[in-house]
Amino acid sequence: MSSRDLNLLHPNTRAKVLKLMAECEKRGLKVLFYDTRRTRAEQNRLFAQGRTAPGQIVTNASGDSMLSMHMWSIAVDFCKNIRGQEFSDAAFFTQVGALAETCGLEWGGRWKSFPDRPHLQDSAFVSGSQSPRPLINQFGTPERFFASWPIAAGATNPIAPKPPATLIPSPAPANRPAASGARPVLRRGSRGDAVRDLQRRLGGLAIDGIFGPLTEARVREYQSANRLIVDGIAGPQTWGRLLG
Repeated sequence: MSSRDLNLLHPNTRAKVLKLMAECEKRGLKVLFYDTRRTRAEQNRLFAQGRTAPGQIVTNASGDSMLSMHMWSIAVDFCKNIRGQEFSDAAFFTQVGALAETCGLEWGGRWKSFPDRPHLQDSAFVSGSQSPRPLINQFGTPERFFASWPIAAGATNPIAPKPPATLIPSPAPANRPAASGARPVLRRGSRGDAVRDLQRRLGGLAIDGIFGPLTEARVREYQSANRLIVDGIAGPQTWGRLLG
């Protein structure tokens, strides 16, 4: 089975998807993301559908060709997270697809030759190409691409080098002054002046003192851009970079 785990996506792609998730949440769009990374065997099974196996054709890329963006962990599919309406609401796909484009993702619903409404991909890795041929030319296999990822991907990628284990202290309440100039660990649900300080330093956020989905998405973007562990939590390493 292909995975719904967004942590399997490249950190930059994951940050864009999390930003999209936050935008959908603001607008009350109930979206479910699925099909992140596919193995070669999974892609071959999908390719066989409608050809040598029952069902309709859903992809023109075999696993052996390595031409699916999903195999390179820079694509994700989505649907409406309401039972019985998952794929029937065309307007929903158009809304989410348009939002995805503002978050730096390419929406398959725009494609002329093979429209794919549930599909999103991060074409920044392939210079705007609709296929991963540039990655194939550079890395040869998805596994070698995964191994090239920044250390932030190591926690969820069995191929990339894993960072040493780090003990993270329990979070202090956001409005409690921290000793010796240190900052408290902040995560989704934190509130107070420390969150306002974090939002000011990150930029691009409303300074409301509430650590919600938009702040979490911005933290993940900052962590990814600065080669930190991407967990959406403002801990010692993230604060250290922000204050440095």
